[in-house]
Amino acid sequence: MAFKLEALLKLRKNEENEELKRFAEINKHLIKQKDQLRVNQETKKENFQSLDKHIRENPKTKILWLYNNFFEGSFYQEKLSKEVISEVEEKLDSQRKELTEAMRKRKILELLKERQAQVLRKKIFKQELDSLDESASNSWERTRQ
Repeated sequence: MAFKLEALLKLRKNEENEELKRFAEINKHLIKQKDQLRVNQETKKENFQSLDKHIRENPKTKILWLYNNFFEGSFYQEKLSKEVISEVEEKLDSQRKELTEAMRKRKILELLKERQAQVLRKKIFKQELDSLDESASNSWERTRQ
């Protein structure tokens, strides 16, 4: 006897796979944004060190002005990166909830399928046992006569 809800189970598995793909894409985007933020922070740190060196050696106004503009842009870019990371983390949490729900729906159907298979195994075992009992009683009847 086939599982009556097999088509629905396949659908749930496909939905779960799609949710998992979306989750992976969002997670990949989050990792990329965090890496970009880290690189920006490292670049800013290196340029702070370079600025200190230029100030000690030869503090030219144009160079200081360029560094000032760079740092303003760097701080602004860092702020934007943190906002993007925050938004992506929210999306990731939302997607995690959707993935969990899809997994739960699939698992419920798999449990139903397993229970149906267990009932079928018990039914077959009982039929085999009844058949063996009948066979044994017939054999006993024949040997008694």
